[in-house]
Amino acid sequence: MSDGGEIMFELQDLRIIAAIAKNKGITKAAKELGYVQPNVTARLNKLESCLGFPLFIRTKKEVILTPNGKVFLNYANLILNLCREAEKAMNKLAIPDGELNIGSMETTSYVRLPHILKQYSANYPNVKIKLQTGTTKELIDKVLHHDIEGAFVAGPVNHPDLIENVIFKERLVLITNTPDNPLKNKECTLVVFKEGCYYREVFTRIMNDYHITIQNVIEVDAAQAILNCVRAGVGISLIPESMSKLTKSLYTYPIDKDYVNVDTVFITRKSLAKTLAFNKFVELLTL
Repeated sequence: MSDGGEIMFELQDLRIIAAIAKNKGITKAAKELGYVQPNVTARLNKLESCLGFPLFIRTKKEVILTPNGKVFLNYANLILNLCREAEKAMNKLAIPDGELNIGSMETTSYVRLPHILKQYSANYPNVKIKLQTGTTKELIDKVLHHDIEGAFVAGPVNHPDLIENVIFKERLVLITNTPDNPLKNKECTLVVFKEGCYYREVFTRIMNDYHITIQNVIEVDAAQAILNCVRAGVGISLIPESMSKLTKSLYTYPIDKDYVNVDTVFITRKSLAKTLAFNKFVELLTL
């Protein structure tokens, strides 16, 4: 206790107690909070010493709240809930400004993003949006190297330093400028994005599975260039079905393979210092 008889603890102590009670174990609680287990144990011991009584009974299988611990947890949850409510209220009062730096695959920026960015700009006109496009590999590297705050890429990514959330579910389809099914051809010219594009890897796999020889590969940088090349008869391409709906003059062919179902995920660094502008963008994605 302090000199005035007050018990001194921090909000993080309350979060630790709540996590231990929830997980019924210190190791699991430490993992959930992103702490090392010895530090959690040390803070728990210090708090119990300060209080003058144990909060948990340690057994070989689990950690159980004592009667005093249950009382403490009730107040801890009340305080934590009040803090969360206060944070939400302050966020609503705050007006985002500054910059929002994000990235996207070409196909996502062509079809999915425009209406999202339109709504975001209408809600937060003081935020300057900077959008970079690239392949999944390029965008992952840019997020990891702090060049952008987050990006829409083909998932799953499964990187230990990244958080990923599924935003869209896509099904890839073939497009051509003729009514003839391209899967019946013996050879084809492919119109694709550059190396590092996940869709390109899927495209190559389709050609192999259907025993189609790749005659030539035309590499482009933009979604519109893909459509223009296919429309001109340069070759065939593989695009999301959502994008194919905008190609009235082209023919679409589905592929009967599970691997053409691809998630579009939004990735961010776990260590990212999130701005209010970024938080508001993420909120919009989850609506």
